[in-house]
Amino acid sequence: MTKPERYQYGAWRAVITLSADILSQARPEVMTGLRFPKLPHRLIIADRKEKYGCAAAANEGEFEPGFAFINGISELDVYSYGEAEDFNPTSLREVAAALSEIADERLRPYVV
Repeated sequence: MTKPERYQYGAWRAVITLSADILSQARPEVMTGLRFPKLPHRLIIADRKEKYGCAAAANEGEFEPGFAFINGISELDVYSYGEAEDFNPTSLREVAAALSEIADERLRPYVV
């Protein structure tokens, strides 16, 4: 998790990079439609300029905003939401762990 210079305090950039091994083995269709983790007082948004955002299947035919990998990378913006960053009960470490778990969970079954 980094804080780009132009970002205000409480806004962060998460960059998820897949290993070359995973990238070469996983099927392309599993690289898209990942759901954002639901975390208290955190808002996660995919970088639209780079087209990392996409629809993710929710419950019973419904869709919600999600994220994708492009060439093995996904860039997401993470914000403190409804709580000042200094008092946010959901740490950036927890955000990183949740994002990692979602990517691992999605890709694990599709690695040949």
